[in-house]
Amino acid sequence: MSPRVTIGLSYMNNEDTLPLVLASIFAQSFCDWELLLVDDGSTDGSSEIARSIQDPRVRAISDGQNKGLSTRLNEIADLATSELLARMDADDLMHPKRLERQVEFLDKYPQVDVVGTGIYSVDRKYRVVGSRCITKLAISPAAVLKRSVFSHPTIMGRTRWFRSNRYDPSFVRAEDRELWCRTFQTSKFALMDDFLLFYREVGVFNITKYLKSTITDRKILKRYGPSLVGIPTTCVFYAYSHLKSMLYRAAVLVRVEDLLVKARNSRLSPSQIAEAESVVCKIKNIEVPGLFFRKAVCNKEGHFE
Repeated sequence: MSPRVTIGLSYMNNEDTLPLVLASIFAQSFCDWELLLVDDGSTDGSSEIARSIQDPRVRAISDGQNKGLSTRLNEIADLATSELLARMDADDLMHPKRLERQVEFLDKYPQVDVVGTGIYSVDRKYRVVGSRCITKLAISPAAVLKRSVFSHPTIMGRTRWFRSNRYDPSFVRAEDRELWCRTFQTSKFALMDDFLLFYREVGVFNITKYLKSTITDRKILKRYGPSLVGIPTTCVFYAYSHLKSMLYRAAVLVRVEDLLVKARNSRLSPSQIAEAESVVCKIKNIEVPGLFFRKAVCNKEGHFE
């Protein structure tokens, strides 16, 4: 019998983060899943970690090639045996309730094709620094062009939708934004306000990757902007994209880029941070069959050390 959910995770050279990511998957309260671990040409020990897992729900796939994320995501949709497909990145952590709550949502709203969630923003050591969530999902031409509909690794959707709506490999590092621009008028998207992913971004900002993303953003504007919002508005968005690139370049030069990353988030109270970090600490103490790594030590406040 097929599982309810396929978790699709493409990785490349993530040996430092992959064990903890896997622990967050094995920490799920919802257990009717399969995990597709797709290697995109790793040259470190990532593929050995994937192959070492001793659980029949896990499939480790490696062809030795570097095809890019878009191609791998399309392959995952083709390989999935379940009706629902959940995205996951190789350096973020799932909240233990993520699969359970998203499955419940999609069961309750069968008309929804794809659902995303809010995120906890964390640093390189998975310490919580803030949260981010769009309280009202804005699906308009201008909104879709200006910003991504979802935080990409939070999404879960119907496998048939991903098979019918493929990622375009020519849109490197913004493949999700292109997909939403192409499909929002014929699809039903939704957003849960639960924080169900720990998104690793503070202290790991990469200006080269960011600038590649903005180049692709402008490519998306050129393709879809004139027909969706008209040429004048497209020009405004295009100029704004260039301005952001200049701002982040300057921030990197004076080493304050993390301030810009944090500025996107909402602040959390000390008690909210402690509650979130206690979840991370529990994840760090989950055993993954076949994997062995140092367990975390939590102090009495629930923070990990």
